[in-house]
Amino acid sequence: MQKKFICLSIVALMLLFASVARAGTFNVSEITGFQDPLTTAQSNGKNDTIDGNCHTLNGQSLVQIMNINTDTSNEGGACVGTYDDSATAQIYNNIIYDNTANAGGDALYVESDGDGNGTGSTIALFNNNLGPDKHNRDNNITSAPMLVDPENGDFHLQSDSLCTDAGNNSAPGIPDTDFEEDPRIVGVALDIAADEYSEPPVPIPDIKANGSDEPITLNQSDTLTITVSLNNNDLTENADWWLAADTPFGLYFYTFDGWTTDWVPAYQGPLFYLDSYEVLNIPVLGLPAGTYTFYFGVDTNMDGNVTWESVYYDTVVVNVIEYISDFSGTWEGSWHSTWFPEYSGSVSITISQVSNNLSADVTVTNTDFGTITANLSGTVNGNTFELSGEWSGGGYSGRLDINGTLSGNTITGNYDLYVDNLVYYDHGTFILER
Repeated sequence: MQKKFICLSIVALMLLFASVARAGTFNVSEITGFQDPLTTAQSNGKNDTIDGNCHTLNGQSLVQIMNINTDTSNEGGACVGTYDDSATAQIYNNIIYDNTANAGGDALYVESDGDGNGTGSTIALFNNNLGPDKHNRDNNITSAPMLVDPENGDFHLQSDSLCTDAGNNSAPGIPDTDFEEDPRIVGVALDIAADEYSEPPVPIPDIKANGSDEPITLNQSDTLTITVSLNNNDLTENADWWLAADTPFGLYFYTFDGWTTDWVPAYQGPLFYLDSYEVLNIPVLGLPAGTYTFYFGVDTNMDGNVTWESVYYDTVVVNVIEYISDFSGTWEGSWHSTWFPEYSGSVSITISQVSNNLSADVTVTNTDFGTITANLSGTVNGNTFELSGEWSGGGYSGRLDINGTLSGNTITGNYDLYVDNLVYYDHGTFILER
């Protein structure tokens, strides 16, 4: 037999007999890169030796071979032999590839009728990576397993291996960890083989505006702070450290000497763990209204340029709006219909304001529907606001829209009243004092 490799993993081979009376148990687990062929077989407590990674039973026994990796010192493929008609061989989530045997079955040879009575045992063969002599069962693959370096004992899966997420999560006896004690299932399914592939560690930058990862809105009376941090995941390679701001008035880059329009990194040197570090703390007053996008990242190709294939970055968005007037409080005054000049009445509005967001409770008297009440919400832009919401009164309901402008301690504005099915009912003006 030519010496090649076998990588048996998870429940590499399980022969489970219908009855375990008189059963012996043979277990091999957590073995990687062993030199001698796995040749031991067991039958009712009696050990036999079969040439080349072979297991056969002629009694009622349980055999489990879990998380096995073998290197190129092993000869031949794998073979499984069953004797009792009631036996079941369950073979899941294994790599058995690139072997040569004298008598066929280069990857896997199965003898399911050991007693020669013409009735074979049940063989379950699922989610394995076998050699080109494909076994026609569900989800077995025949492409090369793409191990990192099996000839030298490195049985880790490469990132492009078809064995990744190709295993069977319902296989019997799945352990919690792989052969390196890493979590066994990462992704939608476990991997075929003893190794559970995981992405290599990468640096994780983080940038926050006023302590938030999400977009925020600030007005001219607010303060803007920008903080950055880096989880280097124990990586220490050299990198360009970048901090940039895309503003309504241009693109700027942070350096320890200040902000510049030149494309230069803030720092060049090894990656390290960086706790929250404040790089900006300024009043918003005077900043032009618009959208500001801040970027923080590291480029592991340290050459003073941004190499997108090797850069890891995070962003945060800040929306700056014009100065916001304070509309909070209770405002009282009168309304007058433009369409029906003979109609007028009193208005009371109590406004709550959080930044540029408003909510208001409104009471209006002397309408065609008697006194109506409404709960409105809206936003502020500078010294103007818009509010909208549902009203009810006199057995009717509808929508009320108002907009107003603050000058000194007086609000003047317009209203639009809709009834029931949003029929446009009235339009007019109002004046309020706080």
